[in-house]
Amino acid sequence: MVTSFDPQTATTSPSRRRRWLIGLGLLVLPLLIAWGMHHTYDRHHITELQRLMTELDRTDPNWRLHDLEAARAPIPDAENSALVATAAARLLPNNWPAPKLSEALEKLSPPVLLDDSQATLLRKELEDRQPALEVARKLAGMPNGRHPLEINPNPLMTLLEPQQKVRSTTNLLHYDAILRAHDGDMSGAMSACAAAINAGRSLGDEPFAISQLIRIACIAVGCQTLERVLAQGEPEPEDLERLQSLLQQEDAHSTQAIIWRGERAMQQATFEGLEKGTIKLDQLISNFRLDQSPLEHLAFRLRVNYANDHALMLSLMNRGIATTRLPSHQQAAAEKELIAEVRRQAERAVLVRLLFPALEKVSEAARRKQAQVRCMMTTLAVERYRQAHGSWPETLNQLVPEMLAAVPLDPFDGEPLRYVKVADGIIVYTIGVDGVDNGGVLDRENPIRPGADLGFRLWDVKSRRQPAPPKPVVPVEGN
Repeated sequence: MVTSFDPQTATTSPSRRRRWLIGLGLLVLPLLIAWGMHHTYDRHHITELQRLMTELDRTDPNWRLHDLEAARAPIPDAENSALVATAAARLLPNNWPAPKLSEALEKLSPPVLLDDSQATLLRKELEDRQPALEVARKLAGMPNGRHPLEINPNPLMTLLEPQQKVRSTTNLLHYDAILRAHDGDMSGAMSACAAAINAGRSLGDEPFAISQLIRIACIAVGCQTLERVLAQGEPEPEDLERLQSLLQQEDAHSTQAIIWRGERAMQQATFEGLEKGTIKLDQLISNFRLDQSPLEHLAFRLRVNYANDHALMLSLMNRGIATTRLPSHQQAAAEKELIAEVRRQAERAVLVRLLFPALEKVSEAARRKQAQVRCMMTTLAVERYRQAHGSWPETLNQLVPEMLAAVPLDPFDGEPLRYVKVADGIIVYTIGVDGVDNGGVLDRENPIRPGADLGFRLWDVKSRRQPAPPKPVVPVEGN
């Protein structure tokens, strides 16, 4: 039997339509709730971000990257060590010095003279580099510098090639000081040390961690070179005082605050670029060479929340800046707490995990520089005391106020610098990175190893300028 079509019975009944709408609502409602929560979450972080930036505008004007750069003090060209340091570097070959020179002079004992082969090699090398050396020596009287700086729209891509060249100029002056001290030209050697330190100081208050790390490295070379020069003779009192004054200026340089404020400004510029679209997320991922599969890349992009990560980054960087206001010996513990918080927060903030700079290591390098500077300026004061009084001081307190306004503090524990007499001289030191007083044990090849302190040594006059030991005779085969 064929049943005829009945439109009335074919129409969906009200009860069926109601069930269908309820089912649809049960599917859509979670999506609406999730959307609402996400919208509220975003709005909360946008509000928090606006609050943070408003507060920074009020309490720390000129905190953005271009404002930081514009607010730096101008330096006349005639006084600008940056121009001289880079001019000298441009006169050197690429990848200078050659490995042959570095290897021949890398393990010199400070009070021991060069042997004939070392002296001949170094003299020939510096004769070949005379044009660069004549320029670099001008740095001795130029303690201030400012490199031309063009900030890339993506600040992470800003080139610092001229700044990197300063390392070569510093190395050139290091070798100049070694040869001059070997030849007995103590005034010239001290001048070369001052020039090497000023090459590092040419980076000024440049708001990039890399720039300040270059400065730290160059200052370290200058101080290590000074230790050798002091072991090779007796500098004039005025030269000692001049170098001590220069290092006191360096000690006043707020390296860590400059680094943290600069890196905060760079993060702000990066997030602003991402939010405005002038920096592409894919470009950022490419910069960091993340090896991601297509699925991992998609998951990364889905987890990015600019407002959340931007606000969190600013908050964390503000905490980092606050650590720089603590006494030096309290900073490391505060930084460790901050880094632990960064790692916890990074689970929900992928851009923070990607972009947060490794400033804990940079700050540690800054404290080592502070330790070296304080130890060397105190070592120079000790040498001045010996020259004036005919003997080493019994304690560093005897330097105050004639040679020092106060005994500097150890940046690793906040106590006055340590001082110990040894058989052929004295040692001024800090307890170093391991936080343990090892009695003045110094390791020039690995100064941060556990069991080593950080500092410098002075030799008795009779123990200075020791002849180089004879080279072992290599037997000729068949004899």
